[in-house]
Amino acid sequence: MKILYIVYAATGHHIPYINALLDPDNENIFIVPGQIEGLPGKQYVLPYVLNRGKRDIVSHLKWLKKVSLIARNERADVVHFTYGDMLYKSFGLRLNRMNGSCIVVSFHRMDKSFLKRISRDLIMRKADFTTYHVADAYKMVPVSLRDKSCFTAYPSVLENIVISKSDARKMLGIDTGVPVISVTGIMDEYKGLDVLFDALEQVRSGYYLIIAGKPLFYSAEYIEERLKGLKCGSTKLLRFLSDKEFVACISASDIVAVPYLKSFEGTSGPMTEGIRMGKTIVGCSHGNIGCYIERYKIGYACEGGDPDSLAAALEKAIKKPVEYAGKMNDLVKMQTVGAFKDRFRDIYAEVYKRKRR
Repeated sequence: MKILYIVYAATGHHIPYINALLDPDNENIFIVPGQIEGLPGKQYVLPYVLNRGKRDIVSHLKWLKKVSLIARNERADVVHFTYGDMLYKSFGLRLNRMNGSCIVVSFHRMDKSFLKRISRDLIMRKADFTTYHVADAYKMVPVSLRDKSCFTAYPSVLENIVISKSDARKMLGIDTGVPVISVTGIMDEYKGLDVLFDALEQVRSGYYLIIAGKPLFYSAEYIEERLKGLKCGSTKLLRFLSDKEFVACISASDIVAVPYLKSFEGTSGPMTEGIRMGKTIVGCSHGNIGCYIERYKIGYACEGGDPDSLAAALEKAIKKPVEYAGKMNDLVKMQTVGAFKDRFRDIYAEVYKRKRR
């Protein structure tokens, strides 16, 4: 089978995510924003220009037209939009013009805005299959469309990197007898670091803090200044992390903190890797993070943007860490790359079979 993957970005978790999808038995082709080293197949460089704050539908449709031409020339059996959230602008337009290719769309976030819900419904009707990495988003799928959609747990894309807690702490120079809290990843606005620091100032139990990732919305100077107000030891890696460093920061911790703001409804890389390693998760009560914490009891939830609620959740995590058993271990198995690859192998086969009936 020939699969054309539409790759949204060449940074962060996007490339390991694509690699988790790939089946060596298929012929894999890629549309990428820039040449990506290591992808096993032909690459077409076609940047997707996202004009935030603008409804640039014309440029978006022109981009989709180019995608359809590549799909036709390659005679792709399946076209997989691996970050379907990029299609909201189109309201499903042009998706039915992919020259006979089966269309699979994967949504990563749970956007509840009125216009995006309308767009998502239209995209679902035009696509041959849609997948959701947010369990609560799948619940919003109309009953009439559920036979061609499903929830798929976001995979632990770095599962091939295994570092024990003791080795990770040696690697990071951590020697402490108190619970370690980690905050990792790009320091963007939705991470709510100001709320986190306000909460940590209220925590009375002893703890050690790892804060690691490239400063973006929150500057290195801001982070350094706020750390001075905390009565705890800390390790700082304020730069873009290698995959090994990212895994080490999670492995070295006891508690993975993902208390994101309400503007964020998607899943979380640090949470996913934290679950793989059996860590206690402290996160927001909304979106996929809140859904996982409530359903699988992997930690403690707090109200997004509320430092008092977050401080209380952190205190609980420090005093009573979770122990993985039962449904928690089921979630760990759901997140393996093998399970993820098998699920999409079945989806591609099913949509191809339906299209050829």
